[in-house]
Amino acid sequence: MSGGGPASIAAIVLAAGRSSRFGGENKLLANVRGSPLIRRTLFEVASAPVEPIILVVAPDSADTVAAAAGEGRWHTIVNRDAGEGIAASLRAGLTALPQGAGAALVVLADMPGLSRDLIRRVTAAYSADPAVKPIVYPVGSDGRQGHPVLWPADLFPELLMLRGDQGGKPLLTRHAARIVTVPSGGSDATSDIDTPADLAAYL
Repeated sequence: MSGGGPASIAAIVLAAGRSSRFGGENKLLANVRGSPLIRRTLFEVASAPVEPIILVVAPDSADTVAAAAGEGRWHTIVNRDAGEGIAASLRAGLTALPQGAGAALVVLADMPGLSRDLIRRVTAAYSADPAVKPIVYPVGSDGRQGHPVLWPADLFPELLMLRGDQGGKPLLTRHAARIVTVPSGGSDATSDIDTPADLAAYL
């Protein structure tokens, strides 16, 4: 990991999925109220108190996703092992973080209901008592775990051990006592876009 500011909250935006259920098109390029989904997601993240922002893309879609993302205060990296699944993208993003990052907010790029207000509430819950260093995520009105998930830096080594197409759920079970949740409020923190029907339902 490279050098960076002390105890900052970084963001890792995972955008290296295959979009295999979206009819041959990359879902992150889909138009969501006037902007590509990936750009919409990044604008919400960039409006929140996180730094740096790492966008993780796959080799076969790097150019198109980066072009749709456009300019902003994010840095794009290519996950050469994207075929492995989400764990490889998480590892790529963590490896790219500055040495001083105190926590990482892991964001799924395909959640159009994500809002900057929700991100701010998640980061505020973490910063309320830095000594505790909690894992923070939103919960939906039905009690389901939502995204994004904020991970303190002392858990990065365990996240780097993950393999396959899984995220950090095993760690959530292992470190359940450290979890702090926030209500999702007006954001849809539990719904992502996998199919054209999902997008139509959201719109």
